[in-house]
Amino acid sequence: YGGVDVTANIDIDAIPAWETTKGAGVTAVVVDQGVDGSHSDLAGNWDSSIQKNYCSSSTSNPYDSSGSHGTSCAGLLAGGEADGSCGMGVAPDATLSGRRILCSGVTYGDYASSQSDNCDVIDIFSNSWGPTAAIEGCVETGRNGKGSVYFFASGNEATYDGDPNDYPYSRLPQSFSISSVGVTGEPSYYSNFGAAVFAVTPSMGTTTQNGSTVTVGVTAPDQTSSQCNTLGFSGTSAATPIASLSLSLSVYILTLGF
Repeated sequence: YGGVDVTANIDIDAIPAWETTKGAGVTAVVVDQGVDGSHSDLAGNWDSSIQKNYCSSSTSNPYDSSGSHGTSCAGLLAGGEADGSCGMGVAPDATLSGRRILCSGVTYGDYASSQSDNCDVIDIFSNSWGPTAAIEGCVETGRNGKGSVYFFASGNEATYDGDPNDYPYSRLPQSFSISSVGVTGEPSYYSNFGAAVFAVTPSMGTTTQNGSTVTVGVTAPDQTSSQCNTLGFSGTSAATPIASLSLSLSVYILTLGF
């Protein structure tokens, strides 16, 4: 990607935050189609005691061989500093886990459980999808009484006049709705916008490379073993896990204890 035009300072400014904390003591869970906790970029941070697979009603590794979406999201949250082959996540010292919920046969009760099970020890729930579930209880009682924090993707339907208010949880005042910008700072062409959006973070966008139009995303773990999705993961799905930990690190620094 030599010769790609970018705009300075279109980033989350994580490095200064790392001088204070890299997320140690924070526990984040990715609720998605599946997350491979054995991936080399994730295994060192993984907490299997709170992982869930609602598609099989088990506590097994919430792995789904059909796609890497959840695994990539998890890598952006807390990709391992020890390995780092797919880059480092926003909070590489945070504890990480995952839950598989996007499949046929799950119930509304399963959706609710995916957002509430073990919330006493979970700081952040990162959701790069649009669900219908219940989070109100954990907003008040989770995280040892301080309230679990919920992030949801704003959606990728801007070219069809998409609105984050179309997603039940993006419009809740108890959640943070996240959209994306590209490497030039312009809104990503697909990224939904509207009053429900709380913040944007870098994801995929269009720019030029040696005079030609190119799209550039972010690097994240792929689904298979130690493979990476290099500069290709995109959407508000990518923006949301970046926001989940970057905003939380900011809160941690400001309050000296999250």
